[in-house]
Amino acid sequence: MRKKLALMSLVSLVACADGGATETTEDTDALVEDPGWLSTLVPPGEVPSGGCPAFEAGWNEITSADPPRRFIVSRPDQIAPGAPVVFAWHGMGDNPSSFTNALGLPALARQWGAVIIAPESATTTLLPWGADLDLALFDDVRACLAEEQEADMEAVSTMGFSAGALWSSELLLQRSDRLATAFIMSGGLLVEYETPAVPTPVFMSEGGDSDVVAVVRFKETTEALAGELVADEHFVVVCSHTQGHTPPPGFTDLINAWIPAHSYGRHSPFEEDLSGLSDICRKFE
Repeated sequence: MRKKLALMSLVSLVACADGGATETTEDTDALVEDPGWLSTLVPPGEVPSGGCPAFEAGWNEITSADPPRRFIVSRPDQIAPGAPVVFAWHGMGDNPSSFTNALGLPALARQWGAVIIAPESATTTLLPWGADLDLALFDDVRACLAEEQEADMEAVSTMGFSAGALWSSELLLQRSDRLATAFIMSGGLLVEYETPAVPTPVFMSEGGDSDVVAVVRFKETTEALAGELVADEHFVVVCSHTQGHTPPPGFTDLINAWIPAHSYGRHSPFEEDLSGLSDICRKFE
């Protein structure tokens, strides 16, 4: 597995302020056939010993680690078997409630018939997400949704903005064999790049030269991560705008076009045609 040097020092920024694989589905025409692409999905693990939440609309709690974790659920009135799942990670200084409202997640959940999870950070450090606690949260919520709600494990995606996008980028490296796609708005990496287990379609956006927070220049981190992923045979779309550190123009339409279009182990429908996105978007090469 190929490793690269860190794109940026996380230490300096902070100082400034598996189970086995399952059988593939019979839909072999849609499965990825490229050498080096895995078409098998890592199955969910056991549900946490503290049990699973009800996944009612609004705040829920799970004993994923110590302390228990809270998250907001957006969902339709009834969660049907096979519902897609999206994890939505907010930025530094934000919270799940305002992020859910800003992105219109309740409306998207009803439209897609999806369960959208917007976690609350477990830390009060400069960067709200990262490493063991949030990997455990992702794994445990995924296990509960599979066991208790019969959600579609081939339609689990991650999305985020700013610090949440940095975490979605890291989650992609750690859990690509569980993700259908990643939707990353002003992200990239502040940790060492490591080749993901499975090539995954990735959407990324950046706001130009003024897309900067503290020492992080998100245009540079976005393009650096995109370059690494493309070298590892991922399909990556980058949407470049000039509005600084903000989601791209028309971000709700972009989310709505991108996330439901992807399923685990399958090529992106945008590989041949980007017309369903925006004229600010391009295939990264």
